[in-house]
Amino acid sequence: MRVVPERSPSLQILTAFGGFLVGPLVALRVSAVLAPESDLVQTASVLAFAAIFAGGAVIWLGLGIAAVVVSFFWNLLRGRASGAPSLGQGDRLVPPGYRVFIVLGGAVGLAVGVLAGLATEQSLALATATWTLLGLGYGAFLWVAAHHGYLPFDPE
Repeated sequence: MRVVPERSPSLQILTAFGGFLVGPLVALRVSAVLAPESDLVQTASVLAFAAIFAGGAVIWLGLGIAAVVVSFFWNLLRGRASGAPSLGQGDRLVPPGYRVFIVLGGAVGLAVGVLAGLATEQSLALATATWTLLGLGYGAFLWVAAHHGYLPFDPE
């Protein structure tokens, strides 16, 4: 678990909405430039990049809860204290697992790139590289936001 300064709820909501909208809109713009004749690629780009955000958030939640449970039982078996980090005034815990945004961004970007390469006249290598890098960049943006506590994580 990572301890970060608590961010204001309005900043977290703005980051979440911005993060959710930025990826699909950038993917739509790139697909409109590189594959203007393919509605399939444009639609797939928007939906896939929205799935990076939504899927990553759900997987991050699951991994975060699983890490806490595993850590609790591991410490219980070793006979140690909980090992939870101490929180100061205005601090908040960010659970592990937010690297999933980068992994998911790369995998989804690769899939959309292959689709774009096969469905358009773009070369498969160029399309795959473009969408993979775009997915990795979007995943890295979401990773940084989660790492520094700007994406809300509240399992309650």
